Amino acid sequence: MYYYNIFQISQNPIPDEMKITEDDFYMSSFVGEVATKLETLDPYEQTRQIGLLGQWLVENNLGKIEDNVLILQPELLKQPYYSQRYVEFKTAIEKLKAVDKQKFLEDLDGVRNAIFEVEGSLIKQQGHYVFWDSDNTIPLDEFLRTATPDKPYYIGGVCRFKYF
Repeated sequence: MYYYNIFQISQNPIPDEMKITEDDFYMSSFVGEVATKLETLDPYEQTRQIGLLGQWLVENNLGKIEDNVLILQPELLKQPYYSQRYVEFKTAIEKLKAVDKQKFLEDLDGVRNAIFEVEGSLIKQQGHYVFWDSDNTIPLDEFLRTATPDKPYYIGGVCRFKYF
């Protein structure tokens, strides 16, 4: 059974008493719509998971984490990680553009799958998430695309979850 993480990230330092726990998700739609199971990680495992995220960011030349502060590299789209994702996106768009009127009318599942392929190549939904400034939970990929490079983002708590 594979689990993913929800990293609490804020533009401001997060005091220990404000770090997320599984209790913060009981009233949210995240559990039930995205996750089947969610749990708070102990401090050791939180530190380890933050370290693994930092290692992944460095390996993909997307950013770094030092002392629980995440800083993204400028020009993310020039990095191989997003360059390859862009090629996949363009390929998915071409498949969708190839849908003619006949396919549109007779192959609903095929058209729907082509649309999902475009969406999936744009934002990676199946992966880690970010609990952003105590406001909402978004895919890590969405956070990486919308955060400001070279700006410090503070990491608080980490919870683990399992997809449906």
